[in-house]
Amino acid sequence: MSARAQKFIYRSIRQFAWRNLWRHKTRSWLTLSAIAVTTMSLVFMLSFQFGTYASMKEQNLSLISGFAQVQNPQFSERPNLHNGFQIGKNWPTILQQQSALSGYGFRAQNFAILSNLKDTQNHAVQIMGIQPESEKTLSSLSQNISQGSYFADPNQAMPIVLGKQLAAKLELTIGDQLQLLGEDANGSLAVELFTLVGTFDLPINAFNNQLAQIRLSDFQALFAYPNQVQQLVLKTPKLAQMDKLADALFSQLEQDAYPQNLRWRDWKDLQPGLYQSIQMDIASAFLWYSALLLIVVLIVLNTLYMSVLERHNEFALLHALGMQPRQISAMLSLEILLLITLGLALGWIAGVAISLYFMHAGITFSGMEELFAQFGLSGTLYPQLSVISLAFVPLVFGIAWLLMVLLLHFKIATIKPLTSRQL
Repeated sequence: MSARAQKFIYRSIRQFAWRNLWRHKTRSWLTLSAIAVTTMSLVFMLSFQFGTYASMKEQNLSLISGFAQVQNPQFSERPNLHNGFQIGKNWPTILQQQSALSGYGFRAQNFAILSNLKDTQNHAVQIMGIQPESEKTLSSLSQNISQGSYFADPNQAMPIVLGKQLAAKLELTIGDQLQLLGEDANGSLAVELFTLVGTFDLPINAFNNQLAQIRLSDFQALFAYPNQVQQLVLKTPKLAQMDKLADALFSQLEQDAYPQNLRWRDWKDLQPGLYQSIQMDIASAFLWYSALLLIVVLIVLNTLYMSVLERHNEFALLHALGMQPRQISAMLSLEILLLITLGLALGWIAGVAISLYFMHAGITFSGMEELFAQFGLSGTLYPQLSVISLAFVPLVFGIAWLLMVLLLHFKIATIKPLTSRQL
């Protein structure tokens, strides 16, 4: 067969496929609508779900832990003063050169007992030594001050900031003095008077009940910890940027701190419970989405297959007129592809448009702020478009189309040319 004849045949196949698609307009529109609505719903639902995960991760990590930390390898198992490290000589220069970082700071922590001067109330707490100016870029604690200020006066002698509920248990108000009793790095008694300058109120009560912050310089002097810290806390504008920065930055820091042994801890390591919760939720959600999509796909394919069976005589006649089974199969495959593509395009565009709108406007759940706060979320959530949310539904329908094409190929191959008796 000449190239011109083949070109004519395949042009005719395209024309027949488009014409046949609209021979039964109601059926075609219903099938197309089912595909479009399913695509639109799942694109938005997946975008909303991944947006919720992103907000959950960033808002949880922004409370205290930061997006990544450098620590002594033993610190996560035994968080005491013996498992710290010396700050590398060139670390400040290395960190300042990292334009991708939005903030960094050093911390040290220890356990101690706080009591009011009346000695009527005392409480075991976690004392955290921080750099106040750096801390403002690392955690949201400084933005959640309920009373007083967050180390506003650099000349204040021995200031301390407590959780709101901890201050209430100790019967303290702003300006009151309290006594700290602990053990320093040498095993000696560490005792000092501090002045309460502020209280914070975080959405997680464990911090409000047990956390106290002092300046890192005061911590190092009190606990005999000169030029030593336990955590280098790092943060980038977006969590994904930290993964790109990690290897190169840690290599520089580790080389400058040699022979100390250091460990890089990403957000999954810092918040393993959060990571596992997200993974479990993704797995269960995809089971539900897959089941929903499978039902829709089977309904659509059943409708298309039944329409093919109704046209048996038509295909037999086309075969009798000289059309080869593979050409008939190509025509049917193109019909189904056009129908699925139109449905996917309409649903995909609608789903992306809705997601983009709420990415800017947000979805506010009035009255749910306290519930969301337990998971580190605000009352407003924002969808986030991703490769998975954009490609999941088209990929499934693409696989379904391929399976349908194979089924049609074997079905059409059995068709015999229509004879005069059958007419």
